[in-house]
Amino acid sequence: MSNAEASIQKRLAEYKANPIQPLELASIKENFQSEDCSVNSFKKIYRRDPIFCYTLISEANKATQQKVSSPFAADHAMSTLGLSAAAGIFKNSKVPNTRPPMEVRFSLATSLLAAELANNLCQMHRACTQAYWTSLCYLFPETMLWHLAPKEMWRIYYRQLTNPKQMGEYEKSLLGFNLYRWRIAVAKELQLSEQNQILFEKRLPNKPKELLLYARDGFDETKTPSLKDWDRYEGWLIVMANKLARSILLPWHNNSYRHTFHLIHQLAGCDTNKLRKSIQDAVRTASINFQGSRLPNPGANFIMLKTKPAFPGWLLSKPKAQVAKRPVRAKPQKAQPVKTAAQMKAGEKPVASPALDNKPKPPINSKVISPTAIKNAIQKIVAEPDSFETSSDLIQFTLRTLIDELKLDRVSFMVVDYSASKVVCRAALNAKNRTAIKPEFEFKQPTPLIKFIERQTFMLLSRKAHQNIWAKLPIAVQKDQVSQFVLCSLKPGKRVNALVYADTDDVSVLSPQRLGIIKKMLLGLNKALADRNAKRAEKGPAKKAQAR
Repeated sequence: MSNAEASIQKRLAEYKANPIQPLELASIKENFQSEDCSVNSFKKIYRRDPIFCYTLISEANKATQQKVSSPFAADHAMSTLGLSAAAGIFKNSKVPNTRPPMEVRFSLATSLLAAELANNLCQMHRACTQAYWTSLCYLFPETMLWHLAPKEMWRIYYRQLTNPKQMGEYEKSLLGFNLYRWRIAVAKELQLSEQNQILFEKRLPNKPKELLLYARDGFDETKTPSLKDWDRYEGWLIVMANKLARSILLPWHNNSYRHTFHLIHQLAGCDTNKLRKSIQDAVRTASINFQGSRLPNPGANFIMLKTKPAFPGWLLSKPKAQVAKRPVRAKPQKAQPVKTAAQMKAGEKPVASPALDNKPKPPINSKVISPTAIKNAIQKIVAEPDSFETSSDLIQFTLRTLIDELKLDRVSFMVVDYSASKVVCRAALNAKNRTAIKPEFEFKQPTPLIKFIERQTFMLLSRKAHQNIWAKLPIAVQKDQVSQFVLCSLKPGKRVNALVYADTDDVSVLSPQRLGIIKKMLLGLNKALADRNAKRAEKGPAKKAQAR
C-alpha cells in the first residue's frame, strides 16, 4: 500500500468514527416513530438534508451489490431498504446540540443548490432522471474533508483562487493525497452511485485558454481539442452546476459566475434568457426548501453585491518579524494645572488647562451601515415574502430598512394612476430632523420621467449631471432644493405600477457601492411583490370553485 492509499484509508476511518450527522435528524427520527410513516413522509427532508440522502444511497447500494442495477436516488434507496431497515440506520444516532461548522454547512448548501441547477439545466439540454442525485453527491468527498481537515481545505481553496497551478502536488503536500484519488476512493468505499464513480474517474478540463475560447465561441476541433469528449456531455453540466452554485453562495466569486454562465450557455446550447430564468427558478426553489433549516439561504446571496472574501484570519496572517527593542524614552510630563488668583486664596482645587482636557472627541459616524442587518433584511424580503401579512407590510419594511440601515434621509412610495395619468404618493418616511417629501407628478404632458412609467428603471439623478431636465422634475424636488435622488420603478406584473423615491444630503450614502445595495433591495422588493401577486392569482380560481 502506497503512502497516499494509507493516508486515504486513515481519513476514511476517521470519518466512519466521527461522521457528519444529518441536519434534520430530529425530524427524521420523529417521522420513523410516527404511526402513519411512509416513504412519502421524507419528501421535504430529501430537499433539505444531503447527509440523509448520502447515507440512504450508500446503504442501499451496499445491500444491492449483487444485483444488476443499484438505486441512485434517495427515495428509491428508501424503498429498496424498507422503512424498518432505514430506521435502524439512524436509531443510535444522537441529535447534536450544535450546528455543523460553517464550512460544512456551505458545502451542503452548495450541493443542494447544485442539484436544483443540474436538474433544470439537464432538462434544457436533454431529459436526464439522474442529474439531480448525481449532482447532489458530487461534492460529498470534499464535504467530508471540510469536516475532517478544515485548515488544509482552506489552504487548498485559497490556492485554487489565487494560483491554481500544480494543484495535485499541493493537495498531496497537505493531505498526503490529491483530491482526484480521494473522490474515487470515497465513491467506492461508501458505495456512491455508478454515475458518480464514472464522473470522478474522468480528469476535468484544466486548460484555461481553451476554456475561455469555449465559453466565447463554443467547441472547435482546432482551437479547443481537449474539450472534444466534454462538449455536450451531461457530466460536465453537473460539474458546472456545482461551480455555479458555489459562485452564487459565495458572492465574491463574481468573475467565476460569469465565466461558468457562459460555459453552460455553450455546453447546453440554450438561449441566455432561458438560462437565466432556469437559474433563477433553481435559486427560488432552493430558497423555499431551505426556510427554517440550518443552511445559508441562496436567495439573499444571489442578489447581494460582490464582497471581499471572508477568509479566516489565520489563513492570511504572516508571522511577525522579530524587531530589535528600542530604548524606552521618558514620557513627556503633562502640563501642570493652572490656578487662578481667586482659587489660591480660597484654597480650591486647580482647574486643568483647557488645552489638555478639552480635546475634541472624534465624531461618531452615524452613516455606517451593518452588512449583516442588510443581508438579513434582503433575505427576508426575497426568500420570505409570505411572512408579511399584507403587501403593505412588505413595502413598509423595505422603506424602513432604507432609512434605518442604509441611512437614507427620506423615502417615498408612489403608485401609478393610469386613468388620471398621475403618480400619487401613498407612503413617505423620513429620518429625524427631516420632513417627508411627496414628489408627485403627472405624465399627461411630456416629462423626463416618462421612461420610469414605460419600463422598469433604476437611476440616480443629480442636479449637476442632469441640469437640462432639472427644471422639469416634480415641484417638491425643486422646492426642497434636492441636489440628488434615486428613483426606481417597480413592475411586479405586466406594467409598472409603483415608483420608489429616496434622497439624502450626505453624498457618501449614495456612493456606487451603496447604490448597488439599494438597487438589489428594490429589485428584491419587486420580485417579492410579483411572487405575492402570482400566488394571489392562483388562489382566486380555487376560491371561486369552492364557492360553486
